[in-house]
Amino acid sequence: MKRWLIAAAILLGLLVPAVAFWQSRDSNYNQNIVASGGGSNVTVDQIGSTIYASNTASISNTVVTISTGLTNPALVCAALRAHASNDVTAGITASWGGQTMTLIKAQNAGANTNAVFLFGLRAPSTGSHTVTLAGTNLATDNFANCVSFSNVNQTSDAAAFPNPTGTTGTTTLTVTSANGHIVFGANDFLLTGNVNLGTTVIFDESLGIIISAYAEYVASSGATAVVGSANGKVMNALAGMDISN
Repeated sequence: MKRWLIAAAILLGLLVPAVAFWQSRDSNYNQNIVASGGGSNVTVDQIGSTIYASNTASISNTVVTISTGLTNPALVCAALRAHASNDVTAGITASWGGQTMTLIKAQNAGANTNAVFLFGLRAPSTGSHTVTLAGTNLATDNFANCVSFSNVNQTSDAAAFPNPTGTTGTTTLTVTSANGHIVFGANDFLLTGNVNLGTTVIFDESLGIIISAYAEYVASSGATAVVGSANGKVMNALAGMDISN
């Protein structure tokens, strides 16, 4: 009996470290799987409400409420300005509450008398805050709206909002992107009857005195994504950028 007990004790002593080893291995393996969740697809949080003001150098209002608890949040705003003769691109700035937004892309047409602007902000304050767009010169038409996102690269503005591009006098704009990203674009038109290619952020063909205003986003599933007119309308100015995870 004593020999049997000794043998059992020895065998148990060999098994316990082995079980502990495999438990530890499985635990670390599972942790690695969880950790690999970084790089999740960029996701839309909230789409704001378009604001408009005429014959002013600035426009401000609460357009969107950013949800709390987002992972790697970001805010992107589109602005469109137009005037018969003023340079509407001079001194252009945007802010979210007390946070200064970065101008990612500006695209003008007509000797700077009408232009579209895309602004970005990493780690914006959550909740409702005032968005302010201001320029040096008065504009007849001033439009703006914003969208909040999660799972956005927080390394730098260049990493979060890469591949900004723009053009004039075309129907669409192709933006370099990648699977899991979102492409954001804005464009203006002198007439009416446009159809946005993506999910609408701005669509106004009634308030503007000079321009109709549009902005949209498209979920990317490949190396590029296209924004602009879905029904062949030739835009004055188009601007686009990628939003990266």
